[in-house]
Amino acid sequence: MDYLVIEEINSAERKYKLDEFDEILLDELQNPILYSDLLNVMKEYLEEHNEESLNELSDVLNAKLKNYIKLKIISIYN
Repeated sequence: MDYLVIEEINSAERKYKLDEFDEILLDELQNPILYSDLLNVMKEYLEEHNEESLNELSDVLNAKLKNYIKLKIISIYN
C-alpha cells in the first residue's frame, strides 16, 4: 500500500494511505476531466454494472473527491 505525503507551509506533513481505488482515481485526475467523464471511466473498473454497483461507485467517488479537496490533494477550477 502506498502513501501520499501532503506537505503544507507551517504544518507537519501528513500521510494519506492510498488504496487501489485512490491510485486509479488520482491517475485519472492528473488532467482536467468533467465529473460525468470521470464517472464513465471509473465504471470501466466495475465487475458488475447493475444499479446497486453504479450507486455504490458514485457514493465512493463522491466521498473520495470530497476528501481530496478537504486534504488539498486536488483543486477545482471553473
